[in-house]
Amino acid sequence: EYALYSIAVGLIGDIFRALQEASLPYCDTFMNMLLQMLQSPILNRNTKPA
Repeated sequence: EYALYSIAVGLIGDIFRALQEASLPYCDTFMNMLLQMLQSPILNRNTKPA
């Protein structure tokens, strides 16, 4: 899970940097998905902020 989450965050960052302002309509969706992943009880504690 930790590796997958880390890759997802990096990939989303790359996509948003490449698309720049064109990515704005998708920000809320991606942020909600990432927040849902952080709330998962099975996600490694090293992934979650202290």
